[in-house]
Amino acid sequence: MKLFNSILGFMLMTTLVMAQPTLPDEEIDVIKDFEASLEESKKINVTPELPALDTTSRQLTYALPSRTIQMQYLPPRIRPLAIRKDKVDPSYNGFIKLGYGTPNRPYAELAYNNTKDPKYDIGGHLKYHTANRGSLEHQRFREIGGDLNGSYYFDQGYAVSGGLGYDLDEVHFYGYDHDNRSEFRDDIRQQFKTFAANAKFFNGVKTQGDIDYHAQFDLYTLTDNFASNEFGFDLEVGATKWFNELHPLTVIIDADFTVFKNGDTRNLHNFGIRPSYTFHGDIFKAKIGANLTSSKDKFRVFPDVEVSANIVGNQLAAYLGADGGLYKNNFKNLTDYNPFLVSRITPVNTDYYKFFGGVKGNLRVVDYQVQASYKIANNLGLFVNNPLDTIRFDMVTDSVNIFNIEGTVEANPRKDLRLMATLSQNFFNTTNQLAAWHLPNLQFNLGAYYTTLRNKLVVSGEVFVENGVPYRKIGTNVEDNLGALFDVNLGANYKLTKRIGLFLNLNNVLNNKRERWKGYETFGFNVLGGVTAKF
Repeated sequence: MKLFNSILGFMLMTTLVMAQPTLPDEEIDVIKDFEASLEESKKINVTPELPALDTTSRQLTYALPSRTIQMQYLPPRIRPLAIRKDKVDPSYNGFIKLGYGTPNRPYAELAYNNTKDPKYDIGGHLKYHTANRGSLEHQRFREIGGDLNGSYYFDQGYAVSGGLGYDLDEVHFYGYDHDNRSEFRDDIRQQFKTFAANAKFFNGVKTQGDIDYHAQFDLYTLTDNFASNEFGFDLEVGATKWFNELHPLTVIIDADFTVFKNGDTRNLHNFGIRPSYTFHGDIFKAKIGANLTSSKDKFRVFPDVEVSANIVGNQLAAYLGADGGLYKNNFKNLTDYNPFLVSRITPVNTDYYKFFGGVKGNLRVVDYQVQASYKIANNLGLFVNNPLDTIRFDMVTDSVNIFNIEGTVEANPRKDLRLMATLSQNFFNTTNQLAAWHLPNLQFNLGAYYTTLRNKLVVSGEVFVENGVPYRKIGTNVEDNLGALFDVNLGANYKLTKRIGLFLNLNNVLNNKRERWKGYETFGFNVLGGVTAKF
């Protein structure tokens, strides 16, 4: 088979070779070399043109999903350029003040307050002050007091605060005729011992609803050397809703309890609700509210309204308003004002309506305020000598209309000089009593404070003027007046170092010994000097 295939392939190849034509065998002579060339092309100029504008208005609609993105960032720091930094005095947590003066007058004071931690603050205060004028029997006093207070701010947004305090105020009934009478000190010594406590719950930060809230109480117990004891408890709950962070709507509910004991028990309890709304405009403010009170089953409504407007920027503003309420004539309030009161009293309320108006403003270096008011006071407390024990005072009450004009001016004509002046004039119109016993008509205060020696020395001068108060002659219904007050004080404070300083006070340099209360002349000229330290 292989042989057959080989013979067949040879025969096909032979046939193909024999079929090719015969090529010529002559010689070819090249006469001229071939040169290729192209004809010159014709250039076609084309000018490009923009396509026609499409002026058809088309509205495109996008559907984007809403999504709130939470971002945390640090507030920016703005750093002014080329401005010299003012030197900031170092801050201190506490201070000590120690001194001594005449008449036989030691003084000591210690205070501490830590507010550097943002979550809490705590502080305390101690004071000791006494004086003894040996030339007048038993003209002496002693003050010892201390308190501790603090606040704590929780991460949840609310906060609590509270405090405890104790005060001992010792005076003596020295207002007798010293030429014809002498007393044992223990018989005429009066000591007011007061223990106080308070607590408050409130929002420590701004709430989501822009509502401020608080609930608090204040209590005290007061005892004296003559079997008097008084307990007071005041509970208050309130809330304020802010609209646009400018206009507050406030409601406060208050319950004030007083229990006085001296042989028998006498109570005085007041309850009140105080709603108000204040609108702040661009140049004016308007407040409308009321003080609804209840005491001894008697309900009263007092106004709480005020309108004010800026007439000439901050240079001149005018205001007009009315308010009122209940003021407690309890043992604590009365003895704070007149420590020579009898120990057996009946607590009563003074209810009053007050209508007022005035102007205030700033004239470059002068801040001023002038106000006139008219007050209608029922059961106003007045003071007369007890006819059986003339060195003590009784409280009598009367319905009194009071017209008052008062003004305050504060000026800084220079950076190192500050001037202050206040004036108050009362016009009393009593109903049953001949006069407003032991209440001053005219009071005037003037002060000047000058800083020198590179802020190391501050010198001061103060003047206090008060009219002679009216009093009822003992055993009669005849009016008389005590001597006027004209008191001039001089003072100086000098910094030895940033922490240590010296002070010196010259009080009543004119040696005015007027009687503020019938039978009780003041100390006259007295001195107090010492050292202060900050830590």
